[in-house]
Amino acid sequence: MMNKIQQRREECLLLEQEWINSRLVPYQNKEELAERILTLLSSDRFQPPTCYLVEPPDYKGLNDINYQLFIPIMYLPDDHEIVSEILTVIGKTLEQTAKEGVSNPDKDNLVSNSFSLSGYFAFENLFEAVKDAAFRVISDVPLTAAGNSLMERMVLFEAFQGIRGYADTHKDVVLEAVELADEKEILIAPLIGTYAQLKDERAIKNFIKYYAQANGQENFARNGIDRSVSFMYLAYSIYKNFSEGAILNRHIYALTDQSMVEKLEDLFSNERWKRMQD
Repeated sequence: MMNKIQQRREECLLLEQEWINSRLVPYQNKEELAERILTLLSSDRFQPPTCYLVEPPDYKGLNDINYQLFIPIMYLPDDHEIVSEILTVIGKTLEQTAKEGVSNPDKDNLVSNSFSLSGYFAFENLFEAVKDAAFRVISDVPLTAAGNSLMERMVLFEAFQGIRGYADTHKDVVLEAVELADEKEILIAPLIGTYAQLKDERAIKNFIKYYAQANGQENFARNGIDRSVSFMYLAYSIYKNFSEGAILNRHIYALTDQSMVEKLEDLFSNERWKRMQD
């Protein structure tokens, strides 16, 4: 017999199904549906859409590409035609990216949005496509990245975030992608954040290295490239994932620069983070 909690969950699911079904925008055939999805994926995600899968929300601030793509995936069954077609278009996009790279900036929105959705939902049936495409994009950044236009494009960040979304299910592959970015000294913030998420000590090592080079400033230049890193946010991620303290302290007290030791002691002090949490 179904208990009250299970019954309530079933009722909520039914209400969600009724709500999403009532807001779906009709389409004539599968070709029209695929065209709409391709248009949405190819658009600036923060701009009002030019076509719709679901009726626009009452709150105009939500009327963007993300809403049109996320809502169907979140509320419709996995085997629904709309969800299936979204995954098909994303899969084809990423497979093409793995073969050709991202030499054409005109496709940046399409590729970026495909990575973003894949990483957020971690679709298992898209993992191989995400992996191959992400490694292709990250690999295309030369070791001497100064002046390389790919460094300045959001598609590089989204490629990394796409594969990072699989950290819980494919840790070894994600770690390999992080190590590749680490080798090229790119994507500093997500690189450190992912190392911390995986509880890999290289999060601490890289944090200290870049924090020292930037002298604690969020905006700094390295190898001729302007960087922007929220060290405070990353410090909390490290503090949270290495809360036992001994590992973190070992890296801090291995430094010979006493002034940097003092800065890091203050940054990672229990009192600081307890105050922020309070």
